[in-house]
Amino acid sequence: MLGGHKIISVCISKLNDERNYQFIESLNAAAVERDFRLFLYQTCSDLYWRTANEEGELSVFELIDYDVTDLVIIFDETFQVKTVVKSIREKAKANRTPVISVGRAYEDTVSFVFNYKHGFEQIVRHLTDDHKITDLHFLGGIKGEACSEERLEVFRSVLTEKGIPVTDDRISYGDYWKDPTVAAVERLIREDRLPKGLVCANDNMAVIASAVLRRHGIVPAKDILVTGFDGTEEAGWTVPAITTAECDCPEAGKSIIAAAAKLLSGAAVDRVNEIRYTMRTADSCGCRRTVPGSSRGDTIQRIKDRFHRYQDDERKLYEVNASLPAAKSPKEFSERLGDFNFYDVCIFVNNDVLDFSIDPESPRVGGAFDETMALLFKANVRFERPEAFARRNIIPDAELLLDRTYPFVFSALNFMNHPCGYLCFYFSLDYENYCKIPQYVTALNNAVNGFRSLNHQRYMTRHIEEIYRLDYLTGLLNRKSFFMELAKLTEGTNCRNILIVAADLDGLKYINDHYGHEEGDFAIRSASRALQSVPIEPKLCARFGGDELVLCAAGDTFDEQEIKRAVTDCLAQINRTSGKAYPVSVSLGVCVESRDAFTFDRAYKTADAKMYSDKTAKPHRREA
Repeated sequence: MLGGHKIISVCISKLNDERNYQFIESLNAAAVERDFRLFLYQTCSDLYWRTANEEGELSVFELIDYDVTDLVIIFDETFQVKTVVKSIREKAKANRTPVISVGRAYEDTVSFVFNYKHGFEQIVRHLTDDHKITDLHFLGGIKGEACSEERLEVFRSVLTEKGIPVTDDRISYGDYWKDPTVAAVERLIREDRLPKGLVCANDNMAVIASAVLRRHGIVPAKDILVTGFDGTEEAGWTVPAITTAECDCPEAGKSIIAAAAKLLSGAAVDRVNEIRYTMRTADSCGCRRTVPGSSRGDTIQRIKDRFHRYQDDERKLYEVNASLPAAKSPKEFSERLGDFNFYDVCIFVNNDVLDFSIDPESPRVGGAFDETMALLFKANVRFERPEAFARRNIIPDAELLLDRTYPFVFSALNFMNHPCGYLCFYFSLDYENYCKIPQYVTALNNAVNGFRSLNHQRYMTRHIEEIYRLDYLTGLLNRKSFFMELAKLTEGTNCRNILIVAADLDGLKYINDHYGHEEGDFAIRSASRALQSVPIEPKLCARFGGDELVLCAAGDTFDEQEIKRAVTDCLAQINRTSGKAYPVSVSLGVCVESRDAFTFDRAYKTADAKMYSDKTAKPHRREA
C-alpha cells in the first residue's frame, strides 16, 4: 500500500495500441472508484519482430516492486514472448502476490479470456440471418495464424449449419495489412468472383477492402455488404463506417477490478471469466449506425489536432537528439534537459551511465537497475546536476502524485540490449498522450546513450593520449612528452630562473639481482613518487629511461637543500612502511639557470654531473 492506496501493477505490451489503451482507461476508472492505483509496466513494441532492443525493453518488468504491489494484472495476449509472462507470474507467486491473467487462462490463476468466437459469430449470423445472404466470402488474416484460423472456423461452422458449402474459392487472405488485402480484393473483382457479402477478419482489412471497392465504382452496402472485427476507432469514422464487433472494455474493466478486490479481500473468485464482444452495426452493411463516435467533422478536427501535436513533438524530439548528446558532463546534460518542455515525466539512469570510463557495450553486473538511481530530470523542476534517488521511493512526490488518480507508466531505457535506465510518465489519461510514449522513449533513449557514447569516446581519446604521453611504470612524463611540455613551460613563464633536477636510483642492479625485477620496478616507482613530492609548482617530472628521472620547474628562487630534503623525507616514509628487505634511495643533482640563458642540454649535463658526484660520494654504496 502506498499513500493509503492499494497498488495494482499492470504488465502490458504496446500501451499505445488503441484497444490496450481503452482497457487501461476502463481499468483505471474502476480502480479509482475502489481507491486502487495502477502502475503500468509496458514495452513500446509488441515484441513480434525479435529486434536487438527487445531484451532491454523487457527489463522494465524487473522494476516491479513486490513490497509495494498488492496485485499484478498481466495482459498475456499482448506478449509475443511468453517467457516474460512466465517470469512475472513466478516472481509474483514467490512474493505471495495474487495475479490476474487477461487473454489466456491458467489453472492456478484467475483469468479473463476474450470470447472472439462469440463476437465473430454475431457478425457472420448478422449477414446470414438478418440480411439473408448466402453468397459470403471470408477475407482472413495470415494463413495458419491462430486468430485467423479460429475466425475461419466460425465462418465455416455458421455457413455449414445453413447448408452453404464452404469451398476454397470462398476464402482469401489479406494478412491483416494493406497490400495483401488490396491484392485479394482486386483478384475477386478481376476474376468476377465478387460476393454479396465480404466478411473480414479485422477492421483494418474491411476499411481497405471498402476503399478498393469504391475505387472500382462498387458501393459497399448497396452492391456488397462488408464487415470487420475488433471495434477500432477507424471503423467508426471511415467512409463507410464499418459494421464490426468490439470488446466491451468498460464492462471488462469493472469485472477485472471487481475480481481484484475479491482476491485482495480473500473472497472466492471464478477461475475463468469471459470477456464478450458486442456487434456494432454501421453503414458498410446498410444497417442503422450503432458504432459510437463523433461527427466526421469533429473526427477530422481531432485527427488534424493529433497530427499537429505529433509535428510539434517531432520538432522537440529532433532538438533533443541534436542537443543532449553533445553535453560534456552529467551536469550539463541535466541542465539541457530542463530546456525542453517535457511534462509529467521523470528520467532515471543507472550510475554506470554517468561513468564514462565504462564501455556502454559492456554487460551490467548484477540486476538490470541500481537500487539507487541517478535522477536526471523531473517535470517542472530545474536540475543543476543529476541527483541520487532510491528506487524503492518510485518517483519524487509519489504519494502526492497518486492523488491525481492517473496511472504511473514505466518504460525501460536500454543500449545494445543492456538496460541503462527508465522513464516514469504520470500524465493524464489521454490517447494522444499515450501514443507519444514510444516517441519520447525512443528520443530520450537515443539522447542518453548518444551522450554516454560520445563522452566514453572522449574519455578513451584522453586515455589513449595519456598512454602515449606518460611512462607506463611510473606515470611520469615520457621523454618525448617532457620536451613538448618543457617548451610550453619555459616560453609561457615570467619567472627569472629554470630548475633542473637529475635523479638516479641507487643500487637498481643490486635490487634486481638479489630481489627480482618486480622489486626493481617498486624501487623505481618509489623514487618517482619522491621526486613528485617536491613542493614546487609548476613542475614537470619525467622518466628518461631505466632509473633516470628528471624534474624541471620555473621560479624566481629555489632552495637546493629543501628539494633534497623533500625527496629524502618521502623515501624515508616509504622505507618505514613498505616492509621491504632493502632501502630505496636516490642520488640528486641540481642546476638552476637564468630563463633568458637557459638551454636544457647544458643545464641537464650540469645537474647530471652533480648527481654522479652525489652517488660516488655515498659510503658503502651498492652496485649502481
